[in-house]
Amino acid sequence: MAELRDGKSGVVRLGAIEPAASRRVTPLLSRLRADRPGLTIRLDVSGTTGVSRAVADADLDVGLCSAPPVELGLTFEPLYEEEMVLLLPRGHRLARKRSVAAADLDGEPLALSEQGCAYRSAIEAALQTRGVRPRWAFESGSTATLRAAVRHRLALAFLPRGAVQPPPAGTLARRLKDLAIALPVGLVTRPNAPPPPPALADLVALLRAELRATPSR
Repeated sequence: MAELRDGKSGVVRLGAIEPAASRRVTPLLSRLRADRPGLTIRLDVSGTTGVSRAVADADLDVGLCSAPPVELGLTFEPLYEEEMVLLLPRGHRLARKRSVAAADLDGEPLALSEQGCAYRSAIEAALQTRGVRPRWAFESGSTATLRAAVRHRLALAFLPRGAVQPPPAGTLARRLKDLAIALPVGLVTRPNAPPPPPALADLVALLRAELRATPSR
């Protein structure tokens, strides 16, 4: 009981989108658990809609994702922005250009994440503002699969910069010279949730301290 009261044991349940889950959250969880060997951590990895709905349904205590659907009534606290970059095969015609513009993607096959993914919505909206109409050629909810699709020349793909550092073998990552695509990522919580137990409170404080206003990496 003393360990539960002091946050030395118990269960912490959180969800996160990629690449935040593997590149940002997991290292912090290692630090959290170093002083709490009795603590059990559950990390669900999903898209923003999945993470947000699980928080709203109280299946998760907190989420790290982009802005949740308004109808879920959740609180969103932005911490940083995730920059999107274009991943393309090294032998592609655009790989030989010094800079790539949005118009260069007109008619090009693009790989997309699943329907409802915030990254996909941001990409589609940004390209639409430039009148660019690529061909939606491939769809997958897996970041690793999207990277593989580019490597095997199925399509080009916009991916979080942190997910392609370094770029996979045989690929290059490029920023568009005339179009910046970035998505705010932050904490998602229930406004009517009870006060968090010590371990969860420490985790939220750690996420705020380490991720707020940090550049995408």
